[in-house]
Amino acid sequence: MNYKKLLNFTFIAIMLLNVSNAFGQAELVTEGVEATAFPPTGWTAIGGGNLWRRVTGNQTTPACAPHGGTAVMRFGSRTAFTAGQQQSLCTPNLDLSSRGTGNSYFSFYIYRDSQYTQGDSITVSINNTQSLTGAKRLGVVARYAKMNCPDIVAEGWQQYSFSIPSSYKGTVNYIIITGTARSGANAGGNIYLDDFEWQHFPTYCSGKPTAGTFTTSPTKICAAAGALTLTLSGNTTGSGITIQWQSATTATGTYGNIGTGTNPFATFANATRYYRAIITCAKSGSVDTSKVIMVKTNAGIAPTLTTTPTFGSICPGGKAVTLMATATGNSTITWAPSTGLDKTTGDSVHASPTVSTGYTVTATDTAGCTAQRNVNVIISANPVITLTFKDSSMCAGDSMLVTAAAGGGGGNKYAWSNGAATASTYIHAAGKTSTSVTVTNAAGCSGTKLQNFYEVTKVTANFSYVQNGFAFNFKNLTTGGKAFHWFFGDGNESFQELPTHTYSTAGPIEVTFIVDNSPCGSDTLKQFINPQPLNAVRQYLIDGVMVYPNPVNNAVTVFVPAVHGIASINVRNLQGQLVSSNKINANNNRQTKINTENLATGVYFVEIIANNKKDTYKIQVNH
Repeated sequence: MNYKKLLNFTFIAIMLLNVSNAFGQAELVTEGVEATAFPPTGWTAIGGGNLWRRVTGNQTTPACAPHGGTAVMRFGSRTAFTAGQQQSLCTPNLDLSSRGTGNSYFSFYIYRDSQYTQGDSITVSINNTQSLTGAKRLGVVARYAKMNCPDIVAEGWQQYSFSIPSSYKGTVNYIIITGTARSGANAGGNIYLDDFEWQHFPTYCSGKPTAGTFTTSPTKICAAAGALTLTLSGNTTGSGITIQWQSATTATGTYGNIGTGTNPFATFANATRYYRAIITCAKSGSVDTSKVIMVKTNAGIAPTLTTTPTFGSICPGGKAVTLMATATGNSTITWAPSTGLDKTTGDSVHASPTVSTGYTVTATDTAGCTAQRNVNVIISANPVITLTFKDSSMCAGDSMLVTAAAGGGGGNKYAWSNGAATASTYIHAAGKTSTSVTVTNAAGCSGTKLQNFYEVTKVTANFSYVQNGFAFNFKNLTTGGKAFHWFFGDGNESFQELPTHTYSTAGPIEVTFIVDNSPCGSDTLKQFINPQPLNAVRQYLIDGVMVYPNPVNNAVTVFVPAVHGIASINVRNLQGQLVSSNKINANNNRQTKINTENLATGVYFVEIIANNKKDTYKIQVNH
């Protein structure tokens, strides 16, 4: 026997039973999608995509007419964006509480076509919640008629039934129908479903029901008319129970029906009325009537209620905002919710919620008439401050523009540690200077930003060296400095602070030393040195002295490095007699020329005295 037909036969047989005993009392539910509302009443869509629709009349892609009536349910697998896109519909609740050992089924008609070969399909699942998480799959039906899922059939409307597992017996169960598009982008065909049927087994009432407790809200209406809510609590519930709401002009008068079913029940009173509820058990025919409650209109004049402020704000961790209310008459004022309030009654409360909160203020007079107002307390954000400036270091004696920005629109107030009250100010650094600004926004919330600035001094370049023949170890004598650049005079250079350099030829040669101390610029020192072969270099007490040329004709040049300070230069003949005397100090370029054109040809001695040390250089004067 065909699988599909077998299921249908079993389903129809069970439908015809509709009896109690071991199977409970089954009820048949149908849905033909004829009502214009979609999803149908009680149904729920799961997931996005808007692929499930209600459509009427003859359809295309594939072409078909509704199975029954004028409308069908369509899953738009042809219009899905991507292959594998899904969306689900969930049926109303299936009450299986009195199912016992009986069978229960869910069925529908699906149009299976042979035109579109894609595997677009419908998956049927059951769950105790309106969710696919934890759902049990009951089966899958493919749209393509030639696909063996669950069978191969001729093109046309086909009915499929799905047995609900015996483990589902509770009061809350849902069937979930999931459409899956296997292609998309106008490649597949739409899926059409119609004439859903399922059975459930609710637990019916028996014996005499109870109406429970009957209440009204409000208990009186201060105006000539107003909304009213009637409520039963603790009453008998379940299948076969109905509630009839009634009203009358007198407590013992003739009651008229004003509504049924819904609990609570909303109505409107435009005059003083008496209300009651009658609860009926359909199976036993027994009823119970609630107590009667009078709701009086024109019970009084509602008090006039004002609040200050109507909108408040506080800062995170800041001072609580004071909320005040005044009401006419001898009214009691209450505040709700209690979140963040120091109290919930009185005409003044202090609110300090941790999140923005809306409060309802209620004034109730001695007649029970009320008035309400709403007050919102917003948590305002503290300003987040950013500082804009060129550099955190500045040259001694300079100043730098610093600008604070806190966002949040206008209304910000600025307070700098130097006394400035504008968004921008000039900062002067003296050593390490800590500068802060406090910004207060329009809501009164404040934030503080601290920034350190550093004073950078100007530098005076200075260096010394230790000579070993052609090799020189240079030493930086500059105080401060961030970058160093040496030009050795022979085409070579270095960026090290303490470089070593070996010359290939004898001197004298000029070394240039540049020291940078950004942002204060740089300083340059030029100084002559005298590379010589190691065996030609005599050890002198005063380093770096140069006496050249030698032999000399009309003038000899003497160079003494600045590190030696003031230097005396004497020229003596072979007899030790002084023939010339000069000085080098900080005001000259550390070298001097001594006139020798008036000296007789012969040997002389150049005597250099500096730092309490004396060196003597022998020169030959030739004319």
